Amino acid sequence: MEGCPSDTIEFMFPYEDINEPPIPGLITKLKSNYPNPFNPTTTISFDLAEPGKAKLSIYNIKGQLVKVLLEDNFAPGNYNVVWNGLDRNNQYVSSGVYFYRLETKNKVFTRRMMLLK
Repeated sequence: MEGCPSDTIEFMFPYEDINEPPIPGLITKLKSNYPNPFNPTTTISFDLAEPGKAKLSIYNIKGQLVKVLLEDNFAPGNYNVVWNGLDRNNQYVSSGVYFYRLETKNKVFTRRMMLLK
């Protein structure tokens, strides 16, 4: 019939199909730097699942702090930071093994990288 409403359809918003698998959530993690070995720069990537303070630092083989690359409050997401091989005095560091460390409220990750000149 013309002018008559059609049958009413109810749905929940946002629409979710219960037959589809859930999308996995973001996980806080520190990824491998690229390239590794590197000269003169390398990119360090990490993911944060929760908002909050995060600190990314570089250490030498003796465990001495070389440079703090980041220390701030971050929203959840994916981040990339380029390290140019400079220490906290803006001097180029020597060839060798270095460690990069990500510290968050609940987790600490450390990975190894190598600078070759």
